[in-house]
Amino acid sequence: MAKKTTGRKKRKIAKHILRSAGRKKAEEAKAAGEQSTTKINKKKKSLLHAKIKDPKEAHEYLSNWKHDSANWKFNKNTQSWLCRHMYDVDKVPKAVFSLLMEYIEGLKGFTRDWVNEDAVRRVLRYKAWEKKQSNDGDDNDDGSEEDTNKEDDEEKKEDDARFAALDDHDKRKEYKRSRQVVQAIKKAIEAEQQEAEDDE
Repeated sequence: MAKKTTGRKKRKIAKHILRSAGRKKAEEAKAAGEQSTTKINKKKKSLLHAKIKDPKEAHEYLSNWKHDSANWKFNKNTQSWLCRHMYDVDKVPKAVFSLLMEYIEGLKGFTRDWVNEDAVRRVLRYKAWEKKQSNDGDDNDDGSEEDTNKEDDEEKKEDDARFAALDDHDKRKEYKRSRQVVQAIKKAIEAEQQEAEDDE
């Protein structure tokens, strides 16, 4: 026997309405002083599903780029990982870093600009820290810049907190590496300009 239906269908609620209701609840929770867990949960989920890159894989990528171009294939994720972790001596050892400097000279466009800005920011941050140390805390300038992008601002705060946790020796290592990055990019830009002049 067939089931008898009552004639009323259950109405589905559109996704945009559900999202809007979720945002309203989050705003009400913030107004009440409670912390919204939706953002935290999203971050936890992304961290759980994130693949942790093996530093050996990055070294192999650069080694193939340098010595075996037939087997080398561009990988945006590996390049991004290298650009984010190049200042960490544990993840990018000295030998890999020297290969990375050659690789960075070949960067173009947005990636080169981003790497350069990050390196300059690190140089300035170290200089401000060094000045603060020499003045025994009299100078309150932390060398940070205001930024309108909230995600970038959060990442910079996390990075600044990580920098503050480093000992003096590791801070100096990061500074030296960032100076090398700035010099490598400057060298690449000068080579491009010279090449353009020669073509004219």
